[in-house]
Amino acid sequence: MRIAAILFAASLTACAQPQMNEDEYRKATTRVHEGVTQQQAKDAARTLFELADKEDFRFTFSESGVQASRNWGAYMLITYVSGIDQWSVTTRRVGAATEVSVSAFTSSAASGALPVGDSVIPTQGAMSGEPPAGNAVYDLFFSRLEYLLGKR
Repeated sequence: MRIAAILFAASLTACAQPQMNEDEYRKATTRVHEGVTQQQAKDAARTLFELADKEDFRFTFSESGVQASRNWGAYMLITYVSGIDQWSVTTRRVGAATEVSVSAFTSSAASGALPVGDSVIPTQGAMSGEPPAGNAVYDLFFSRLEYLLGKR
């Protein structure tokens, strides 16, 4: 039993990733694209999100970027988890190039039922959220964006 508890604890810590420092975050979330206009970068970002989930993403546009958000939900046994994925893509002209920065954030909450004796008490968790751990999500975003811009 003691070995099972140690293996379970080790599996939880193996999944945890350290938080990025400011320089690591900037490197993971910002790229400069030569020969790309701000409008081309914004259009490619919108296309990227539409290809992922055209029916559910909602967009807000500004002169310098695009914000995309998507509500989602999933049933898990007797619990329902819902949340919001929020993406912000910002563009900035740098000479003949365009700097593209992205940030992502997911908020979620769970609701369900707690059996107590012969009764069931409904439960509702508070909405909480955080940015993605590590840089894999940002690497995937930029790989797809660069493909849509014809850079890959």
